[in-house]
Amino acid sequence: MTTPRGPSEDLPDPLRDPDGGIVLTRREALAGMLLGWLLTGARGADAVSGYARRPACDRLRGKTVRWLVGYSPGGGYDAYSRLLEPVLERELEARIVVHNLPGAAGLVAARTLASSAPDGRTLGILDGPGLLLANRRGLAGAPDLENDLMPLARIARLHPMLVTSGDGGIKTIDGLIERARSGPLVAGITGTFSQNFVNCAVSAYLFGLEIRFVAGFPGSTEVMLALARGDVDYATADADSVREEVASGRLAPILHLSRMPPASGSRLDGVPHLAGDAGVATRRPEIFALGGPHLREVAEGLVAFTSLGRLLVGPRGLDPGLAPCIKQALGRALDHPEFRASAARARRSLDTASAPEVEREVAQASAAVAALLPIVEDAARRIG
Repeated sequence: MTTPRGPSEDLPDPLRDPDGGIVLTRREALAGMLLGWLLTGARGADAVSGYARRPACDRLRGKTVRWLVGYSPGGGYDAYSRLLEPVLERELEARIVVHNLPGAAGLVAARTLASSAPDGRTLGILDGPGLLLANRRGLAGAPDLENDLMPLARIARLHPMLVTSGDGGIKTIDGLIERARSGPLVAGITGTFSQNFVNCAVSAYLFGLEIRFVAGFPGSTEVMLALARGDVDYATADADSVREEVASGRLAPILHLSRMPPASGSRLDGVPHLAGDAGVATRRPEIFALGGPHLREVAEGLVAFTSLGRLLVGPRGLDPGLAPCIKQALGRALDHPEFRASAARARRSLDTASAPEVEREVAQASAAVAALLPIVEDAARRIG
């Protein structure tokens, strides 16, 4: 059952259930609000009305909710889901079953989510930028994040950065630009519909780098191994995923593709970032091949796309009476101290956001992808 929050000791015993949760009918809630005003003033009323604002999702109580993860067990998306699972179960008073559906870089799970009944019984986590890119580039079967799915919250942002081998001679973005003057750079990617392809292609466009792509790596782990072996010159990686490799010196981070670097207290500190007032696109425009407003537009567009992050979603068309309840339950679960402590122990960074904020960022990322698409398509044609 849901663990009560706030000063529940002030509530009369008949409003408690045997497990310690709060059970309020509409009449009882209104009576409780009136009692709070009479006995304790506005502060007491606020406390009691807080409970009235967070009813359980009645239609989900005692039911099983499938939680879809588009990747194999053990990865980042799976880890976040299993950390959230016990807290969300209590908030929804439902059983959450994490169901891994790997395949097509998360598209199998995304398609399953989009085609599920909008009854709240199927929810999940997905890669926002990756799905947006696949749909906008016309990949068959890729759902539309804005029209086929309903973003419910964000659990974490991605923190992509350009990385090189720790054993190579390239340690800075200036070193990468200098190395490119002696011949094409080799970039490792998983495929032309991947985020790492967009990051490499657009960064090369920004800096005027001539690059060749080596595609077909099964995942980012294999790309990092190729980088460490010296098979490729540079790649992009999520900061959370390669902290150990960076800390050990096996990988060298040279540029955060963000508006500010992630707080880390590690060797990631001091690495420059791309966009924003303190980013190199503003402070050091002379190192770019582009100039003027177009430089800032492309840099900010790349960051808007990549930072969309790991999203919690349901199928579009969730019942208007049910959707707000699920969004509120997710918000409480993401803010819960138990979940946040578990994420900290697992060394998983959090950057949570509510549905309205996510919807705004999806719209911004969608506009950014439209502006970046000619650059991406041109790079893809040169591979094929």
